[in-house]
Amino acid sequence: MHDFWTIRPMETGEEEKVSALVRRVFDLFVAPEYEPEGVQSFYRYIEPQCLRERAAKDHDILLAFVDKTPVGVLELREGRHISLLFVDAMFQGRGIARALLEEAIALARQRDPQVAKITVNASPNSAFIYERLGFRATGPRQSRDGIIFIPMEKPLEPLAAQGNVSSEDAP
Repeated sequence: MHDFWTIRPMETGEEEKVSALVRRVFDLFVAPEYEPEGVQSFYRYIEPQCLRERAAKDHDILLAFVDKTPVGVLELREGRHISLLFVDAMFQGRGIARALLEEAIALARQRDPQVAKITVNASPNSAFIYERLGFRATGPRQSRDGIIFIPMEKPLEPLAAQGNVSSEDAP
Protein backbone atom coordinates (compact mmCIF):
# COMPACT_ATOMS: atom_id res chain seq x y z
CA MET A 1 0.00 0.00 0.00
CA HIS A 2 1.22 3.45 -0.89
CA ASP A 3 0.02 6.87 0.17
CA PHE A 4 -3.17 6.73 -1.82
CA TRP A 5 -3.04 3.64 -4.05
CA THR A 6 -2.68 -0.11 -3.79
CA ILE A 7 -1.17 -2.56 -6.27
CA ARG A 8 -2.30 -6.12 -6.83
CA PRO A 9 -2.65 -8.65 -9.66
CA MET A 10 -5.63 -8.35 -12.00
CA GLU A 11 -8.44 -10.69 -11.01
CA THR A 12 -10.80 -12.55 -13.33
CA GLY A 13 -13.68 -10.26 -14.19
CA GLU A 14 -11.62 -7.05 -14.22
CA GLU A 15 -10.56 -7.31 -17.86
CA GLU A 16 -13.26 -4.92 -19.15
CA LYS A 17 -12.18 -2.15 -16.77
CA VAL A 18 -8.50 -2.73 -17.56
CA SER A 19 -9.13 -2.66 -21.30
CA ALA A 20 -11.15 0.56 -20.98
CA LEU A 21 -8.42 2.23 -18.88
CA VAL A 22 -5.67 1.30 -21.33
CA ARG A 23 -7.75 2.40 -24.31
CA ARG A 24 -8.54 5.80 -22.75
CA VAL A 25 -4.88 6.54 -22.08
CA PHE A 26 -3.76 5.10 -25.43
CA ASP A 27 -6.33 7.20 -27.33
CA LEU A 28 -5.20 10.35 -25.54
CA PHE A 29 -1.42 9.98 -25.73
CA VAL A 30 -0.38 7.29 -28.22
CA ALA A 31 -3.01 6.82 -30.95
CA PRO A 32 -2.50 10.30 -32.46
CA GLU A 33 1.02 9.19 -33.49
CA TYR A 34 -0.13 5.92 -35.08
CA GLU A 35 -1.53 5.02 -38.47
CA PRO A 36 -5.01 3.40 -38.37
CA GLU A 37 -3.42 -0.07 -38.78
CA GLY A 38 -1.41 0.41 -35.59
CA VAL A 39 -4.41 1.67 -33.63
CA GLN A 40 -6.47 -1.35 -34.68
CA SER A 41 -3.59 -3.75 -33.88
CA PHE A 42 -3.35 -2.26 -30.42
CA TYR A 43 -7.10 -2.39 -29.84
CA ARG A 44 -7.05 -6.11 -30.69
CA TYR A 45 -4.19 -6.64 -28.21
CA ILE A 46 -6.13 -5.06 -25.33
CA GLU A 47 -9.47 -6.80 -25.90
CA PRO A 48 -10.74 -8.17 -22.56
CA GLN A 49 -10.68 -11.78 -23.77
CA CYS A 50 -7.05 -11.36 -24.90
CA LEU A 51 -6.08 -9.91 -21.51
CA ARG A 52 -7.78 -12.86 -19.78
CA GLU A 53 -5.99 -15.40 -21.99
CA ARG A 54 -2.56 -13.83 -21.48
CA ALA A 55 -3.07 -13.58 -17.72
CA ALA A 56 -3.88 -17.30 -17.65
CA LYS A 57 -0.60 -18.09 -19.41
CA ASP A 58 2.76 -16.44 -18.82
CA HIS A 59 1.76 -12.80 -18.33
CA ASP A 60 1.44 -10.99 -15.02
CA ILE A 61 -1.00 -8.09 -15.09
CA LEU A 62 -0.64 -5.71 -12.17
CA LEU A 63 -3.18 -3.03 -11.33
CA ALA A 64 -2.88 0.14 -9.29
CA PHE A 65 -6.11 1.17 -7.56
CA VAL A 66 -7.28 4.38 -5.96
CA ASP A 67 -10.18 3.34 -3.78
CA LYS A 68 -11.69 0.60 -5.93
CA THR A 69 -10.95 2.19 -9.29
CA PRO A 70 -8.08 0.92 -11.46
CA VAL A 71 -5.83 3.86 -12.39
CA GLY A 72 -2.72 2.03 -13.62
CA VAL A 73 -1.80 -1.22 -15.32
CA LEU A 74 1.44 -3.02 -16.09
CA GLU A 75 1.58 -6.27 -18.05
CA LEU A 76 4.78 -8.30 -17.77
CA ARG A 77 5.39 -11.05 -20.32
CA GLU A 78 7.50 -14.07 -19.35
CA GLY A 79 8.83 -12.19 -16.32
CA ARG A 80 11.07 -10.02 -18.50
CA HIS A 81 9.18 -7.79 -20.95
CA ILE A 82 6.69 -5.00 -20.29
CA SER A 83 3.94 -5.24 -22.87
CA LEU A 84 1.63 -2.63 -21.27
CA LEU A 85 2.26 0.25 -18.87
CA PHE A 86 -0.50 2.83 -18.67
CA VAL A 87 -1.57 5.25 -15.93
CA ASP A 88 -4.79 7.25 -16.06
CA ALA A 89 -4.08 10.83 -17.15
CA MET A 90 -5.44 12.26 -13.88
CA PHE A 91 -2.98 10.17 -11.85
CA GLN A 92 0.19 10.56 -13.90
CA GLY A 93 3.26 12.08 -12.27
CA ARG A 94 2.50 10.63 -8.82
CA GLY A 95 4.84 7.62 -8.88
CA ILE A 96 2.29 5.00 -9.90
CA ALA A 97 4.24 3.84 -12.97
CA ARG A 98 7.41 3.55 -10.88
CA ALA A 99 5.57 1.58 -8.19
CA LEU A 100 4.08 -0.77 -10.81
CA LEU A 101 7.56 -1.25 -12.31
CA GLU A 102 9.09 -2.00 -8.89
CA GLU A 103 6.38 -4.58 -8.24
CA ALA A 104 6.97 -6.12 -11.70
CA ILE A 105 10.72 -6.35 -11.04
CA ALA A 106 10.01 -8.09 -7.74
CA LEU A 107 7.79 -10.59 -9.60
CA ALA A 108 10.46 -11.11 -12.26
CA ARG A 109 13.02 -11.85 -9.54
CA GLN A 110 10.68 -14.31 -7.84
CA ARG A 111 10.55 -16.23 -11.12
CA ASP A 112 14.26 -15.88 -11.86
CA PRO A 113 16.56 -14.43 -9.19
CA GLN A 114 19.24 -13.98 -11.87
CA VAL A 115 17.09 -11.89 -14.24
CA ALA A 116 19.50 -9.27 -15.62
CA LYS A 117 17.16 -6.86 -17.39
CA ILE A 118 13.59 -5.84 -18.13
CA THR A 119 12.73 -4.88 -21.70
CA VAL A 120 9.99 -2.80 -23.31
CA ASN A 121 8.99 -1.62 -26.77
CA ALA A 122 8.16 1.96 -25.80
CA SER A 123 5.89 4.18 -27.83
CA PRO A 124 7.93 7.20 -28.98
CA ASN A 125 5.98 9.59 -26.76
CA SER A 126 6.63 7.46 -23.65
CA ALA A 127 10.37 6.82 -24.17
CA PHE A 128 11.29 9.77 -21.92
CA ILE A 129 9.21 8.27 -19.10
CA TYR A 130 11.01 4.95 -19.43
CA GLU A 131 14.34 6.81 -19.43
CA ARG A 132 13.36 8.38 -16.09
CA LEU A 133 12.62 4.86 -14.84
CA GLY A 134 16.14 3.71 -15.75
CA PHE A 135 15.60 2.30 -19.24
CA ARG A 136 17.82 3.04 -22.23
CA ALA A 137 17.19 2.62 -25.95
CA THR A 138 18.73 -0.50 -27.48
CA GLY A 139 17.80 0.19 -31.08
CA PRO A 140 16.21 2.70 -33.44
CA ARG A 141 12.54 3.57 -33.76
CA GLN A 142 10.72 0.67 -35.42
CA SER A 143 7.27 -0.30 -36.67
CA ARG A 144 5.52 -3.68 -36.53
CA ASP A 145 1.89 -4.16 -37.57
CA GLY A 146 1.55 -0.37 -37.59
CA ILE A 147 2.72 -0.12 -33.97
CA ILE A 148 5.62 2.32 -33.65
CA PHE A 149 8.12 1.68 -30.85
CA ILE A 150 11.63 2.12 -29.55
CA PRO A 151 13.19 -1.03 -28.04
CA MET A 152 14.51 -0.27 -24.55
CA GLU A 153 15.90 -2.14 -21.57
CA LYS A 154 16.53 -1.56 -17.89
CA PRO A 155 19.56 -3.41 -16.53
CA LEU A 156 18.93 -4.88 -13.09
CA GLU A 157 21.58 -5.05 -10.42
CA PRO A 158 22.34 -8.54 -9.16
CA LEU A 159 20.49 -9.21 -5.93
CA ALA A 160 23.75 -9.51 -3.95
CA ALA A 161 24.75 -6.02 -5.09
CA GLN A 162 21.59 -4.64 -3.50
CA GLY A 163 22.66 -5.69 -0.05
CA ASN A 164 21.12 -9.15 0.07
CA VAL A 165 23.42 -11.63 1.73
CA SER A 166 24.10 -14.81 -0.17
CA SER A 167 24.64 -18.13 1.56
CA GLU A 168 28.35 -17.83 0.70
CA ASP A 169 28.57 -14.71 2.87
CA ALA A 170 26.95 -16.33 5.89
CA PRO A 171 29.24 -17.14 8.84
